[in-house]
Amino acid sequence: MEANEQAQKRTSQQVQRAEVADLSFRALLQRELLSRCRNNPRYSLRAFARSLEVEPSSLSQIINWKRPLTTKMKERLGRALGLTRDQLAKIPSSERAQTGTSTEQAIQKLAHDTFAVISDWYHYAILELTYIDGFKSDAGWIALRLGISKAQAK
Repeated sequence: MEANEQAQKRTSQQVQRAEVADLSFRALLQRELLSRCRNNPRYSLRAFARSLEVEPSSLSQIINWKRPLTTKMKERLGRALGLTRDQLAKIPSSERAQTGTSTEQAIQKLAHDTFAVISDWYHYAILELTYIDGFKSDAGWIALRLGISKAQAK
């Protein structure tokens, strides 16, 4: 219960920053996920989706611009994040609906790249392996050490 209250407080602070920076609701979702992943490296998109009571595939598609963010979904996700209707009303649903400048697109791309790096636990583990004496830059060696597939290690 206390962890949920802390998450809602963080989300509320992010909403205030989003209002100032004029960020979209999608960006708010990305930032919240990144924040939770930083606090717990094993936290995943699935866990985030579970906390929002939505399917992980739907959340992923919304964050990655592959699915439209309807007003109904925005309100549903906003309630799950502990936002008030007033806070939700102040956050634009879409960055594209604003100006669509190349700067905003670059920020969106950077956020997506950052998300991709931390979305799976083994990315950090592979980085840590590079500090071990006898490290081999070989997908098979890495996969064996971490118990992941060669494709994941690549």
